[in-house]
Amino acid sequence: MTESNFAIGDEVMHRIGGKKMIYTEKSMDGEAICEWFDGTRRHQDVDFHPELSRVGA
Repeated sequence: MTESNFAIGDEVMHRIGGKKMIYTEKSMDGEAICEWFDGTRRHQDVDFHPELSRVGA
């Protein structure tokens, strides 16, 4: 899946599993910026687009 397939607000996760995140934007380096909430705080992560897949896809 490429970055053009993600829209802001899409639920994504690493292809190998892990936490569900919300795609928020593309960084200046072309990486995916995603956020998730652990029940207490909001966290942000930067990942390469090929490592991510849309949840439910």
